[in-house]
Amino acid sequence: MALTERLFHLHFQVPDVSHAAAALADQGVEPHRRYGRVDDESRSIPAGEPQPDGFRLRLQGAQLGTANVTLAPGPGLEFDHFGVIVPDFETVLQRARDCGWHVNVGTNRTFLHTPWGFRIEVQPTDGPVASSLDSPTDGHFSSIVLAVPEPESVRDELDAVLGEVSALELDRSGSNRPSVPQLTLAGASLPGERTILTRDLEPADS
Repeated sequence: MALTERLFHLHFQVPDVSHAAAALADQGVEPHRRYGRVDDESRSIPAGEPQPDGFRLRLQGAQLGTANVTLAPGPGLEFDHFGVIVPDFETVLQRARDCGWHVNVGTNRTFLHTPWGFRIEVQPTDGPVASSLDSPTDGHFSSIVLAVPEPESVRDELDAVLGEVSALELDRSGSNRPSVPQLTLAGASLPGERTILTRDLEPADS
């Protein structure tokens, strides 16, 4: 898979991080790393390593190949942002500004704030985040469905800013709140494509 515009990341808030992480693991997306704090000290804990006393979870990462899913504690299931690796990083930022989007450039993360209620994380192909991912041959997002009220106009503007992101599918939603109802993974680590319904990331009684 060429290093062109590539979806590599999804971020959700979920009411039960342990349940959501187990649901992803059942589909082949294994726990990767936990991020949080002990007192006032930031801590990053690899999968399989026990949590220290007093650890307060902020994020739980799961990964398969280049497909990375981050889970954050929240009151309910909610899509926060997706991430794309782009070969023309500065050009993408300028296109976003030209469209009137707010661009937040951070030390390790750069976010585009869209007018539709979600953010897009953009990373350059030669940056540390891209180099930290595993092989797309092992696993990658083959499809992510983004549900919005007006998919045609959203698609046009996303393409104008990001270029064509082939794995991103737009669907019509009856809600004003954007959502990702499903994602599909493919790769040598899986027996064919694997579709995950994001409603399964929260307990049935939530």
